[in-house]
Amino acid sequence: MRKLLFLLAIPLLGQNTAIFPNGTVTNNDLLIAPFRFQTTLRSQVNPTDTTINVVSTTGLPALGAGKAVVVVIDNEEIRITGITSNTLTTILANRGFDGTVAASHVSGSGVFGYLTPWHHNQMAAELIAIENNLYPTVLMNPPANSISPGFKTTQTGPISGNQNQAIDYNSINILSDQANSGPVANYVRGLNVNMHIGGPNMSGPRVGIASNLTLDAASSPTSSNRDYVASQGVCSINATDNGTAPTIGSARGSCYAFNGVAQSGALNLFELAGGELDVGGTGSFAVRFGLNVVGTYTQQGTAYDAGLVVGASTAPWKNGLLFTHLNSAAPMSTNGCAICTDGVNDTIATGLDFSSYTISGNFLAGPGGIKVTGTGDGWLRSLSVIGNIPSCSSTGLGTGTCTLDGFSTNSAGSIILSPIGSPSSTGNITLTFNGGLGVHSTSCNFTYKNGSGGWNVPGQFQTISSSTVSALFNWGQAGNLTAGLTYWIDYECFGR
Repeated sequence: MRKLLFLLAIPLLGQNTAIFPNGTVTNNDLLIAPFRFQTTLRSQVNPTDTTINVVSTTGLPALGAGKAVVVVIDNEEIRITGITSNTLTTILANRGFDGTVAASHVSGSGVFGYLTPWHHNQMAAELIAIENNLYPTVLMNPPANSISPGFKTTQTGPISGNQNQAIDYNSINILSDQANSGPVANYVRGLNVNMHIGGPNMSGPRVGIASNLTLDAASSPTSSNRDYVASQGVCSINATDNGTAPTIGSARGSCYAFNGVAQSGALNLFELAGGELDVGGTGSFAVRFGLNVVGTYTQQGTAYDAGLVVGASTAPWKNGLLFTHLNSAAPMSTNGCAICTDGVNDTIATGLDFSSYTISGNFLAGPGGIKVTGTGDGWLRSLSVIGNIPSCSSTGLGTGTCTLDGFSTNSAGSIILSPIGSPSSTGNITLTFNGGLGVHSTSCNFTYKNGSGGWNVPGQFQTISSSTVSALFNWGQAGNLTAGLTYWIDYECFGR
């Protein structure tokens, strides 16, 4: 029976309640455990007393704000928040702590300080709360064959006030690094993500690192900077890295804000690209760029300096710049420009320079047979030279007109006959040069243009006379010209 009464005197303890995640755990919650403290009462203690007189408090830890210790007198645990040389203070709510019962204790009773069930149980409750609340957001080793994230944070930033500072919601700070990693390929990385993929059940695209930035509402009307960057790489070199001069061979060190590496040993891969920029939206914007390369500061490279560089370390590129329908649509709109300026007047030394290259094919090729070979020979159907466009007149067109193709010059071009009404089968054309051609006389050749208009085969042309200011020739065919059709005549004239 005595053993049964002793067991009944021990409090029935349950699971402690964790402070986390609804608060921050302190020593006031976990309590400070003394090491084998023991003393006796100097006077009797009643169940409602909050001041306990003891012979000595030597051995108890010093208590400051937010700290507490537990002592045991008989079968009662008391949570102590104040200690002097021979006095322990508490509050009424801390009598009968941790499920025990506040009771009277006679003078001379023993007062003990040691680890109690509370110390273990509260620590266990907090640990369980951390695991339950952070799993699966912080889990370094997720269960195998699961989709549980290994690391995840959810944060809510301030919605008012002026923080007036740079803010890092998450930050990795590496304050020093002097590691010797050895060979070139042994990079020292601040953050390394390795993702291995592949298998018979795998389906869908994969992204090693994703950064999503979304503007959900308009910013402050007084904001002075509205640049939103989903991913930013900043490389800063603040010390000379053993270079002796800014020249090839003497300069040392390279700084890359971004380095995309794509490599493959697989066969029959569809695409291998260093990067892809998908730019578009259903809204409206003043400017849309696939890539905007902006030079900052004033210093230029002493050896090379370029906004965009195409190079190779082993396999050269077949095309330096390629406009393609690979993504199922035309790369440029019909009213666009392949290579152009914004129209602002600037001065440069050279427009296009491949003079150091040997070009085995065409240096320039375009529609309509326009081309310039690698050796400098050129074929131009017509060339517009402002101020040197000739004029023409013709008989035999009824009430129709004779005009020049818009790309025509004094030297070469196309005459367009547009008969109306009742045209004839012959006529005379006068080609008047703008500003004259040659010094002594002019010689011209005329041919009909295949596939243009309704010339009978062949159209006949004969020069009657020419001078430095004009050329007169006749045209003719078997049968009258047809009103409503267009007849083209190509000419080449040489001044002498």
